Amino acid sequence: MTEKTTTPKKPTNAERMAKLQETNENLENSNKNLQDRFEKLEAMFEKAMETKEAPRQEAVLQPIVPETLSVEDEQIPQNKYIKVISLCPHNLNLSRRRGDNLPKTFRGFGDSKRIMYKDLVDIMEHHVNFLQQGLFYVADKRVIREHGLDDLYSTLLSEQEIRGIVNNKSENLEDIFKAANDSQKKIITDMIVERMIAGRDVDLNMVDRLERVITTIAKEKLVESMPEGEKLTPSVIEGAEKKLGGKMHQRAKDIKYYAEMPAR
Repeated sequence: MTEKTTTPKKPTNAERMAKLQETNENLENSNKNLQDRFEKLEAMFEKAMETKEAPRQEAVLQPIVPETLSVEDEQIPQNKYIKVISLCPHNLNLSRRRGDNLPKTFRGFGDSKRIMYKDLVDIMEHHVNFLQQGLFYVADKRVIREHGLDDLYSTLLSEQEIRGIVNNKSENLEDIFKAANDSQKKIITDMIVERMIAGRDVDLNMVDRLERVITTIAKEKLVESMPEGEKLTPSVIEGAEKKLGGKMHQRAKDIKYYAEMPAR
């Protein structure tokens, strides 16, 4: 049995015209949509340019007014992460409270962590002494201002300033060292002593300069605290120097000597 094939029916002229008209209408609609989108983009661009140029015009025509803080600047979100840097040359554990099982552990000088603001507030309240001594540094100006730490931080050296002294990269080495509090002076000299012990390159001229500064500061502190008429003795001066981290050469020598002594 032979299958009967059917020849496709050719469209009439009227059908062709209707199809062509439909296609033209679709193209017109598409062009109209593109035109509308182009006009919107053009309007957005003009608005953006006006906004960008507005401050320039305002700065010329309006008097300068003091900068004001926005609500966002005034209120630090509790879940905001704040950068904290350890300025302690050894391991440093910062806990939120007594018995905290998850303290923030820093592995030496310069180690940094991002700590949630609400946890950082607890840490600062729990470790007031560490905060005041500059064993850790809160690298956020808003937090410093919020907690009234501006005066304290004006006396603390940053990580970069301490590294500049230890690496002998500071032009005003003596002045920067004098500006540090006693705890940070000790941190700086301890880092230098550790370098000596490890056999790393240390600029001995820099060490001598710091030693002279420490001696001067120690004598000044003793004069201020000693009863009138009492004289300074070498042993008293040496004790005051050690509190500030002085006698770096001797300290390094003594530590190496005792470390190399054979066990009995």
